Amino acid sequence: NFLKLETGIRGIGMGGAHVASARNIGSVGYNPAGISFTKGSDLYCSYRSYLIDIAIGSIGFARQLSPTNFLGFHLFYLDSGDIERTTLDFPDGGLGYYKVQDLVFSTIFSKMLTDRLRLGINFKYIREDIWETAFSTMAMDVGSIFDTGIYGMTLGMSVSNFAPEIQFH
Repeated sequence: NFLKLETGIRGIGMGGAHVASARNIGSVGYNPAGISFTKGSDLYCSYRSYLIDIAIGSIGFARQLSPTNFLGFHLFYLDSGDIERTTLDFPDGGLGYYKVQDLVFSTIFSKMLTDRLRLGINFKYIREDIWETAFSTMAMDVGSIFDTGIYGMTLGMSVSNFAPEIQFH
């Protein structure tokens, strides 16, 4: 579920409606084609306190490789802070602490096919640790941004977190 959290400041401000207006490495969680607006290079850092003691952060870098090709890297993490362990026998705790830690590392490639159509693909390594249990997997996002040329209207499409089914054991 942590993959559903909003990651970019602009996207958060737009209530997550950011697929068609993605314009930098900070919007890679919404549409990987957004890095194709990079001129030269782009660096993005974000940190925020979420609910209770949960910390969320991200850092990304994108670079224009040629007039039509773009490459980016993005790291997104979540740290729950210390959570006191409880059981049915010890509902008041006293058993120590544990953390929930989530990590997504992305490699993004985007290409301008025409002056109006941009495509992007994002390959992600995902890891989640909860106390003594963990999983990791690979996932992929695919996105596009199309400038219709009609009164400034832009269309965006993104398929996110395309991956095999995973679960804790």
